[in-house]
Amino acid sequence: MPTSAPPPAQPARPAREKTSVFISFRFSEALAEAKALFNGLQSRGIRTFMCERDVRMGDDLQGKICQALVDAKVHVLLATRTYGAKTNHVFSTRQELNFALDTGPKGGSRPFLIKMAEDWDEPETKVALGCNHLLYVPWAPGEPMPECLLDEIEHALARVSVRALHPTMLEGRSSRQL
Repeated sequence: MPTSAPPPAQPARPAREKTSVFISFRFSEALAEAKALFNGLQSRGIRTFMCERDVRMGDDLQGKICQALVDAKVHVLLATRTYGAKTNHVFSTRQELNFALDTGPKGGSRPFLIKMAEDWDEPETKVALGCNHLLYVPWAPGEPMPECLLDEIEHALARVSVRALHPTMLEGRSSRQL
């Protein structure tokens, strides 16, 4: 009785490249700055998620954003005047802010604040960003990217990576002032 050949092996699926940095921003207030930041980080070889670049027509918007939030080691918050505002969209900076501040640090990531306004319209944003004593880099919309910004984000990414490998290594040390 003839034997049949085994079915051809399926090619291994390439591993999904995880996001290192998630850029959270309001399209109406910081799109140009988010694009400049994205391009700068990508030029340094840092895998960066930006909704405008990474979500295509027909994609599961909420699913893609949630996966990128979970994967990211650093959540960059371009906190403009209406950052964190309630919207009618499926997903908004409100959810991104809440995840970065509440869930992110517990999961080994860290928020990185770029303060693009003197104050925020949303009371919840004022409380969330004001009470967390986050270090920040100021960047006024329409101005060139601060020279130190890419280095500071890389430094934050390195600190998260060290903490992931050696969780007790950084205990008791103060945060680096920006």
